[in-house]
Amino acid sequence: FVTAGGSLLHGDISGVFSDPIVQAGPLTLGLFGGLDVLVRAAGLQAVLPFLAMSLVASFCMTAAVRWCTRKASDTWAGAGLVAALVLGVAWGAFTGTWAHPTHAVVPLLWTIAVVQLQGHRAAAAGAVLGLAIAFDTWAVVGLCAIVLLLPDIRAAGRALAVAAGVSLVAWLPFFLAGPVRSG
Repeated sequence: FVTAGGSLLHGDISGVFSDPIVQAGPLTLGLFGGLDVLVRAAGLQAVLPFLAMSLVASFCMTAAVRWCTRKASDTWAGAGLVAALVLGVAWGAFTGTWAHPTHAVVPLLWTIAVVQLQGHRAAAAGAVLGLAIAFDTWAVVGLCAIVLLLPDIRAAGRALAVAAGVSLVAWLPFFLAGPVRSG
């Protein structure tokens, strides 16, 4: 992610998705490219990525729980954040890998989109799903929620149009710049 993110940050759009091993969206690559710049500037190459991924995982877990439950007390929310952070650090330490960071972010965005869909906010749900697709292509699976949760064809069409528009804004520059070989 770092090499492709560096290409993105340096304006080499045609080089971002030229390697088929890059399997993440432009937002993910930009974030990792930026994180790499910060890590190198601070001289913390070995420490900061683990902390960053732990924070991503713990934030996503805590946010998902907050979205799915009624108002939690600040004490329980804080305890949940600490527990999620410990689990995130333990997962990385025990497995030796973080996999894709979007494995935490995309489901969180799906959860937020479903809440928007349940509130009949089709455009907001479409925007959130489009943002998820900008993080990683497999997030497109979340579009099924639109079909299941919006029985009104016009609302579903509006949500799909917004999701497609947001996705297009994120991905179109790369398709125009050159072949996208990412999987």
